[in-house]
Amino acid sequence: MCYNAIAYVITAFRLEIVNMPRIPVPSQDTYLIQLYLAGNTLEETAIIAKVGIGTVRGALSRGEVSLRSHQQVADMTPPELRRARTEAAHDAVRGNPRSFESKCKTAITREKRQLGISAKANILAQHLESWLIWLEMLAEDIGFGRNAELSLLSGVWRSCTCS
Repeated sequence: MCYNAIAYVITAFRLEIVNMPRIPVPSQDTYLIQLYLAGNTLEETAIIAKVGIGTVRGALSRGEVSLRSHQQVADMTPPELRRARTEAAHDAVRGNPRSFESKCKTAITREKRQLGISAKANILAQHLESWLIWLEMLAEDIGFGRNAELSLLSGVWRSCTCS
């Protein structure tokens, strides 16, 4: 809230300026909905109509228009632009050294959230896990204990063992 146009200057009168948002007009809502349904993104619609993104979201919710999903937006993006963005992202990441700890964190997260794992790979991992448990029990019964090969194999087929 500001009482003076120029700071630290005493004036004969004081104006109180309060930032109050405009009340949305129904015609503005229909205009924003038309822009959005014409294929513009939220940001583009806000820029064209010279309003904020929150105003566009509000108009869409009042008009009961559902927002596009990330996949729908990606499908609308031209292939050349998607390819350019992908190449730029790859160029930004290439050559950056990653520590063993960060690689391990990534591997554990991917395993916990099952990212990039097909159903067949999941079934194979379960079978190998049960086979490995059986093999370890057999080795302990025979008296070999846990030798290096079994420990190495369990580290590969189970999660990334970080210390």
